[in-house]
Amino acid sequence: MAKIIFKKSIRLKACQKAFNEYIRWRDCLNYLRTHPEINKLGCICISCGLFKTFEDLEAGHYFTVGSAPSLRFNDKNVNAQCTACNVYRADESKPFYGINLERKYGNGTIEELRSKINDNLPPSIELYEMEKGYKQKTEEIKKQINGYC
Repeated sequence: MAKIIFKKSIRLKACQKAFNEYIRWRDCLNYLRTHPEINKLGCICISCGLFKTFEDLEAGHYFTVGSAPSLRFNDKNVNAQCTACNVYRADESKPFYGINLERKYGNGTIEELRSKINDNLPPSIELYEMEKGYKQKTEEIKKQINGYC
């Protein structure tokens, strides 16, 4: 049996990787549910509104990890975003992200997220459990997607 490392920096990195993967799969599944005629794995970028294939998507944070570390694993704060909007046009795409975030989750979502900015990150043991949970959710989503593609 492998030894589990509970050093927080290692757990954060591993949990972030699992969470980001889950977000991409989650949003692609949601898109396929509403567009079953599409036979490509992908979805609409929350910022630019263009369809992007799975490979061109990232898990983009509305409130960045640097400005709001407590929201790094918040499902509403993180959505599928194309690389161009997430990396190269981050500043100019943020207003569009905000508009689409409110459309997706309802009015007041940004304020709801803002109210959680000062929350604490979970301890290492919880990060380990969260990582396992995201991996399990991702596997379940992949099974569901097989019915669409």
